[in-house]
Amino acid sequence: MTKQMQWSSIGAAPLAIALAAALALAGCTEGPGANLINLNKTPDGGVDTGTTTGGGGYGGGSIPVASVTAVPKTFAMEVGDTSTLSAAVLPTNATNPTMVWKSDNTLVATVDEESGELTGVAAGTAVITVTAGGKSDTCTVTVGPSASSSVLPGFTTLSGGYTGSARITYMSGATLSVTVTASGTLEHAPSLTAPTGAVKSITLTKPGAGQTHLIGRDSSPIVLSLTTGGELKLRPAGADGNVPIGSYAEFQLISTNPAITAQNYKQEANLDLMGGEPNVPDWTPVGTSTQPFGGIYDGGGKKLTRLTITTTNNNVGLFGVVGSGGKVKNLGIASGTVSGGNNVGGVAGVNNGTITACYNAAKVTGGMNVGGIAGSARTITACYNTGMVNGSGGNIGGVAGLNQGSISACYNTGTVGGSSPSGGVAGFSSGGSMDACYFIDTTSGVTVGGGATSFTGSFTPEGSSDWGPVSRGGGGGEPGQYWQSGTTDGTQLPRLWFES
Repeated sequence: MTKQMQWSSIGAAPLAIALAAALALAGCTEGPGANLINLNKTPDGGVDTGTTTGGGGYGGGSIPVASVTAVPKTFAMEVGDTSTLSAAVLPTNATNPTMVWKSDNTLVATVDEESGELTGVAAGTAVITVTAGGKSDTCTVTVGPSASSSVLPGFTTLSGGYTGSARITYMSGATLSVTVTASGTLEHAPSLTAPTGAVKSITLTKPGAGQTHLIGRDSSPIVLSLTTGGELKLRPAGADGNVPIGSYAEFQLISTNPAITAQNYKQEANLDLMGGEPNVPDWTPVGTSTQPFGGIYDGGGKKLTRLTITTTNNNVGLFGVVGSGGKVKNLGIASGTVSGGNNVGGVAGVNNGTITACYNAAKVTGGMNVGGIAGSARTITACYNTGMVNGSGGNIGGVAGLNQGSISACYNTGTVGGSSPSGGVAGFSSGGSMDACYFIDTTSGVTVGGGATSFTGSFTPEGSSDWGPVSRGGGGGEPGQYWQSGTTDGTQLPRLWFES
């Protein structure tokens, strides 16, 4: 192919002519519309290559983008800061050098599509992509907490875990974008006002995380233990040897804890289990027939609200199965609905251990062995039920459906209905006993097992064969008795020591 070389020289030295020829042979001035290289002699005798003119490329037409390079490749900023990004497009005379910007995580950083203006939203990392003429490059932006960020009071995580952006959702529906810092504090932009009221959940929004952990409480401090990847863990046991439980999600983690048969737990606040709330699943009973709960759960005198379980499975309750060494105590279920197959109770579907100082006000329904406290039970002491209890398969009781052990100092004021046999305290006793128990006879045909008194307007005081004092070993209330002093004289309904 014939090279058509074009150049001009004004008084140029032979060196200029040689340079022009070399450039031409390199293909710089090939074909119609080629760039014209103007070589000019400088005052000192050198050569100035001057400027190029012409159509730019063989055959003329548009000049495509060869490359786009983001400048810089990494960038750091704080929450609330703004900055304008830049990029180099080559060749500089490309026909369409228009740049388009995009962020892969707008929860961390946003970027204006046309101008490239970057805004830090929350702590974390975002990748910004710039595209021009079909060519792209990226810049990694790291957003840190603002030096003037406001710390959210009453909500922290243990240090050494997850750091980055997160979103808190409140029961009211309000949300707050925060940054989880390395020290465990949660910080938000000072321009934002933190909502008040109960916290529903926290969602981790850093790329690669995305988990939502249900909280369900309105009192502080809320403390979570998160891995660097955002997974929730149980917190370490405290000085009292108990693992603290302060959220819906932590309570549910008990079932996955390898130490389920040995660990001790203590609830540190009233918890809302949020039954019926959008994006909140039904409660999963803690403990199964193959992996029963064998530790100690101390409710700490706190209560649970909106416990909701709707299933046809057996062994259904807050706890599915409490093992022979398991203990549940000092806990109240203030509201909710529990519905299942056989062995259904408010506190436990099956209690092969002990349940002490607990109460239930949730509605409980099922097939066979249905009780306000436990569906099938070994030992229940100083507990009461006020919720409605109904079963279709027999053994329906206000406190326990099937009593295979001992029920002491318990009472029921809820309606008991369904198939016989049924009872105000126990539906059926199979080798079990009852002592110092009573119920309000709200359903005709309810039979009373031995040791249970039907309270229908008058009451048999302590000292009778059916209402003797029961020793508690001197713990709580009046020494040696479960019942509050002065409430067993026949003038009012007896109350247990922990009732207000």
